Amino acid sequence: MGRFALRRAAFGIVVMFLVTVVVFVTTRMIGDPANTLLPLTATHEQRVAFTHQLGLDRPILTQFVHYLGNVSHLDFGNSLLQSRPALNIVLDRLPNTFELVGFGLAIAILFAIPLGVLAALKPGSLVDKATVVVSLSGLSVAQVWLGLLLILVFAAELKVLPSAGIGGIDHLILPGLTLAFPALGRLVMLTRSTMIDELNTQYVQTARAKGIPEIRVVGLHALRNAAIPILTLSGWELIRALAGFSVVVETVFAWPGVGYLAFQSIQQNDVILLQAIVTVMGFLIVAINVGLDVVFKVIDRRVELA
Repeated sequence: MGRFALRRAAFGIVVMFLVTVVVFVTTRMIGDPANTLLPLTATHEQRVAFTHQLGLDRPILTQFVHYLGNVSHLDFGNSLLQSRPALNIVLDRLPNTFELVGFGLAIAILFAIPLGVLAALKPGSLVDKATVVVSLSGLSVAQVWLGLLLILVFAAELKVLPSAGIGGIDHLILPGLTLAFPALGRLVMLTRSTMIDELNTQYVQTARAKGIPEIRVVGLHALRNAAIPILTLSGWELIRALAGFSVVVETVFAWPGVGYLAFQSIQQNDVILLQAIVTVMGFLIVAINVGLDVVFKVIDRRVELA
C-alpha cells in the first residue's frame, strides 16, 4: 500500500512539472501585457521599460528557469492590475469556488443515486424512462444556456432568487443547479447501469432466495458493490468542475471564485495572475487525483492503476 501511494505521488510530481511547463508556454502566447496595461499614448521607451520590468525581454529559457524557481517557492509575483501578490488573490477566491463546487456536487450525488437505483429496480418502466430523459437532458444542455434560463425564470420573472453575486444559501441555488445538472446526468446513468448489473448477479439472486428483505439486498449488497464506479465518477466530476467547467457557471452568475477570476485575468491580460491561477488549480487537481487513487486502493485492494 505504501509503495502504491509513493508511485502515485511520484507520478503526481511529474504531472505538476508538466503543468508548470504548459502554463508558462500558454501565458506567453496570449499576448503582450504592455498592449493592455499601458495607455495608447505610451512611447516606445515606456513599452520597452515595462517589458523589461516584467522580464519578458530576456531569453525564453532564462524566463522559464526564473519562473520555475519562483513557483518552487510559491512566489508568482504581484498581479499587474491589483498590485498585490497573485497567490494571495487566488487563495482569497478559492473558498468561494470550493463552496460552489461542493454544493453543486452534493446536489448531483444526493439526487443521482436514488434516481439511478429506482430506475435499475424497474428497467423499462415509466420511472426508468423519465430518469433516462432527465439524465440525457443533463448531458445535452449547455451550462451557459441553462444558467441564463434559470436567471430569466427565477430571478427576472418570478423574482424569488438572486441572479448573481455571493451571499446566503439563496445565492448558491441557481449556480449550484447549473453546475450540478450535467454531473447529475452522468451519475444517474452510471448508477442505473451499474445497479442493473449488480442486481442480476448470482449473489443477489441467492440473497433474495434466502428471504433477505429487498431493502437490505439493494442497499447492503448491490449498492455497496456498485459504490466504487460511482465514487470514481464523483471524484472525476469534482476534478472536472475544478479544472475549468466552473468557469462558465461563475462567469454567468458573477460568482467571485477562481473561475471568474481567471476569466477576468484573461480579459485584462494579467499574465502573472493567470499563471498563479492555472498553476495553483493544476497542482490542486493533481493532488486530488492522487488522493482519490489512494482512497480507491484502500476501499478495494484489487484496484490497480496504470
